[in-house]
Amino acid sequence: LRHATEAAFRESERTEAACSTWRPDSGWSRLNQARGADVALDREWLDLLSTVLSWTRQTDGAFDPVLGALLRAWGIRTGGRTPSAEELARARAASGAKLLSLDVGRGVARLGHPEAALDEGGFLKGYALDRMARLLVAEGVRDALLDFGGQLLVLGRSRRVALSAPDDRHRATLSF
Repeated sequence: LRHATEAAFRESERTEAACSTWRPDSGWSRLNQARGADVALDREWLDLLSTVLSWTRQTDGAFDPVLGALLRAWGIRTGGRTPSAEELARARAASGAKLLSLDVGRGVARLGHPEAALDEGGFLKGYALDRMARLLVAEGVRDALLDFGGQLLVLGRSRRVALSAPDDRHRATLSF
């Protein structure tokens, strides 16, 4: 069990090191800072981004990973603010999956606007949890609960979980 747990944690750390936009040294942070230039990424991360772009197509754009400019404009990671109409227009111009280009053959990704930014918030924890679960199962683990601060993955027996209220993460609004 210890070996499986350590392998799962290493997988989580590997994914974060490569893809977290909270880490300035990650490949995805380099992509966000490249101001429209090509950035070399490992095949795994290009494939993941390709999958994410397919979700954008399947949802007619409702799911979109290229919204970093909008997050900045609204101050989502810095306490929140209301942007001016001009700021919002600039952020909208720098947003949208259409700005993310992938060239798997050359091993590069590019954001087609200098202010565009990929945000992993809607999918990377799920990807990491899926990868961790596969490693645990391969090591014979049949029962586990993986919790990434509210993103859960359950293996084996069912468990009772509570969902946070949207306006107060510390208050349960639904339990099942």
